[in-house]
Amino acid sequence: QNPAFLEIVYLSSTGQILAHAPQDDSMLANLFTASQSRWFVVARQGQYYVGDVQITADNQTYLILAISAAHGGVIAARLQMQVLQDVVASLHFGESGISYLVNQDGRIIAHSDARIVLAQTRLDSHPELLALVRAAQQTWAGEYTDLQGTPVVGTTVPVPGTPWVVVTEASQAEAYAASR
Repeated sequence: QNPAFLEIVYLSSTGQILAHAPQDDSMLANLFTASQSRWFVVARQGQYYVGDVQITADNQTYLILAISAAHGGVIAARLQMQVLQDVVASLHFGESGISYLVNQDGRIIAHSDARIVLAQTRLDSHPELLALVRAAQQTWAGEYTDLQGTPVVGTTVPVPGTPWVVVTEASQAEAYAASR
């Protein structure tokens, strides 16, 4: 009944569907592909699986989460990314302040501007920022150049239990205007 969950499935250790609750399309409970899916294999090995953001044909973003269950089974969910997008978009500070969520591979998975997510923007062409994201073990704050080439003051904060990092930034011109 939570609109953030598009689908939840409980599978046995062999990939048989034990319970299934889809809100819309059934993507996880495909008997032919479920047991071969990366999320199933990783979760069955006892590890948490947090997938990459995926985009449907009608530009809806979602991701797959999976955990191991009793007797080698797996519980997986398809989570609507609009929930995280709304949280990130609601973070406001100053006139130029933005925030976004990045995975460890440098892909922006939620951003104040949803078009950046739909464009599947990556930090590959911004090695300084990509290095900060990959090294984020704790909160970091400092100066760097943003995706548009503007000097900014920013912070990176790892999201506990995920391979994600929250980045917040504001232009240096705005951040230091009061001290001038």
